[in-house]
Amino acid sequence: MTDTSSPTVWRRWLALELTRLRREAGLEQKDVAKALRCTVAKVSYYETADRPVVVKDLDEVLLPLYSVPEDRWPAYVRAAKDARKKGWWETHGGPPIPSWFSLFVGLEQGASQIRTYESEAVPGLLQTRAYTDAITRRGTAERAEDEVERQIKLRLTRQDALNRASSPLRLWAVLNEAVLRRVVGSPAVMRDQLLHVAEMTSHPKITVQVIPFSHGAHPGMAAGPFQILGFPWPTDPGVAYVEHRAGAFYLEAPPRDRGAYGGLRAPGCTRLEPGRVSEDGARHRRGVCMTTPESVSNQAQLESAPWRKSSFSGDQGACVEAAPLLDGRIAVRNSNHPGAGTVFFTRTEMDAWIKGVKAGEFDDLGSQR
Repeated sequence: MTDTSSPTVWRRWLALELTRLRREAGLEQKDVAKALRCTVAKVSYYETADRPVVVKDLDEVLLPLYSVPEDRWPAYVRAAKDARKKGWWETHGGPPIPSWFSLFVGLEQGASQIRTYESEAVPGLLQTRAYTDAITRRGTAERAEDEVERQIKLRLTRQDALNRASSPLRLWAVLNEAVLRRVVGSPAVMRDQLLHVAEMTSHPKITVQVIPFSHGAHPGMAAGPFQILGFPWPTDPGVAYVEHRAGAFYLEAPPRDRGAYGGLRAPGCTRLEPGRVSEDGARHRRGVCMTTPESVSNQAQLESAPWRKSSFSGDQGACVEAAPLLDGRIAVRNSNHPGAGTVFFTRTEMDAWIKGVKAGEFDDLGSQR
C-alpha cells in the first residue's frame, strides 16, 4: 500500500476498498446495514467517503463480513485512523476554508499526479509569492489584510507536495498562451513568475506545455480550466475537478475526460524547457507562433524600460533608442517600429560595440556597393 499524508485520500481509498470488498462478497448495502445494525444511508456514506469509517465498525463487523484475511486488517485499520485526522490545511489558522475547497486541497495533497489546463492564470502550484499576492488582491471580494496573507500562505504551502520526500507529486500543466502574455502585478512580477515556471520545468516530475495562439481551436476552449487528479492505487479512477465562482464540481474521471486532456497535449502544444528561446523573440505586438518564459520576460522588461532615443535620430527611418533592462542587459531597437525586433547586448558587448564605432571600424558597413 502506498503512503500518503492526506486524510482525505485515505478516506477515499478506504471508501473504494469497502465498495470493492462488498461487491466481491456478493453483498448489497442493505445486507451490510443489517450486520452493522444501522441505516443503509450510513453504509452509503462510508462507501462515498462522505463520512470517515468508525474503526470499531471496521474491525468488528466489516472486515470479518467481507472475509478479509486477518494479516491485511492492520492496513485497513490504519487507513481508518488516518482518515479521521485533520489535514494541515484545516488547522492553518483563521476562519476555516470552504468545505468544497478543503476537499480539493486534501485530494491534491495526497494525489500522485495532477494534469491541469489553465486558460488565464499560472497554476497555483507554480506561482511565486508576488504573483499569488497580485491574484489574491484582484479578486472579486474585499478581504482584510490578515485574510489575504492566510490565503497566500495556504497556496504557497500547498506547493510542498511537489517536493515530498516520498513520491513527490507529478504535475503536467497545459497553458493557454494568454497565461504567459497577461502581465499580472507588474512587468517585474511577471518576469520573475515566468522565470520561476521555466526553472520548475527542470524538475523531472514537472512538465509545462503551451498552446500557442496560432494553434487555433482546441478542446480547452469548450471545457474551460480543469484538473484531473490521479492517485497511487490502480483501482482508483481519479477525480476531475472544475472550479466555479460559487464552489466546484467533483466527478469521477472517466476515460473520455482523460482523452480530452490528451487532446490538449497534441502536437500543437510546445513543451517549455529551461533556457529555451522562442523563434520569434519578443515580438509581442505582432503575435508569435510560440511563447516561452524567456520571450515574455523580455517583453515585460521592454514595456517598463526607460528608453532613451539617440539625438542623431532623424525622420528617414534612422530612429534608434536603447534602454537598460532589469537583468543587466541593454536593449536596442528602432523607435519608429518597436515591435519589429530588438537586439540585446550584455554590458561588455555594448562597450566593445561603442569602442568599435568610435574607432571607425564599422564605417564601411553602410556604404553603397
